[in-house]
Amino acid sequence: MGPAPDVDRAASTESPARAPGWEQAPSAPQQSPSLQALRGPVDGSSEDFAALAKRILARSVPRTAMQAEAEVSRVMWVAATSRSSAQERDIADAARRPWPSDVVAIAAVNAAPGVARQLNDQARQAFLLRRDPLEAFDLQLKAFGANPRDSEVAGNLAFLYLKLSPPQPEMARQVVLNAMALNSVQLHTAHADDWLTFAVASALIGRQDDATNALYVTIAITGDLDRSCKAALGAIAGYGERLRAPVQAMMLRIRFQGRDYESPYCAWPQRGTVARANF
Repeated sequence: MGPAPDVDRAASTESPARAPGWEQAPSAPQQSPSLQALRGPVDGSSEDFAALAKRILARSVPRTAMQAEAEVSRVMWVAATSRSSAQERDIADAARRPWPSDVVAIAAVNAAPGVARQLNDQARQAFLLRRDPLEAFDLQLKAFGANPRDSEVAGNLAFLYLKLSPPQPEMARQVVLNAMALNSVQLHTAHADDWLTFAVASALIGRQDDATNALYVTIAITGDLDRSCKAALGAIAGYGERLRAPVQAMMLRIRFQGRDYESPYCAWPQRGTVARANF
């Protein structure tokens, strides 16, 4: 599968409200980067950030994803075998353990981190305010090219691969594995949103066990079980039956642990209509 869709690819008309790290709609548009800033990397070349992102996605990200998968599999094995609430700490500790630095295959580049964050913010506005997933994806792709070692930028790009029409779960899975690797080697806290993106992408390509175990990780590392359950239900609403069995397993584990009282969204089976707004 190619590293990025053509710019004229149609995007999903549905606009679930939240991407990783995007907690709520911004109150007002932020100032855009200058045209000079967007023209290319800070070394003065005329190379376009989107073109640079596509090369990194084709050459470096698959290698990082392959190496990261071994680390992710280790965490998911702990999640699969740790059922009780007393063992949730074991899962969280496994998810937060730093990975070897050589997992990340992206070489040092002349990054433009400030521009990357500005583009990331613009993508968020496009997705949440203008409900335009394709515009958001194009901006996020440029953000990744501006700083491919920013784990948040990479995680948001992975999320947006799932919002294209049709979704690109293989690419989403590779890019979120890359984001997890960056996050871990930079000694940041594990992101439940990245694990949710990984779970959805895995389910969409038929890897149900990976999807289920990744959802177990999300409930072990999250500080907001209500949000996680709403997002999981939103995944069923947004992506269909391939998410039902993994989400059901997640909800039943929550009930087994006696935590379903923490949110009405964590009860199973759900009553009424599942909201589409959370993933």
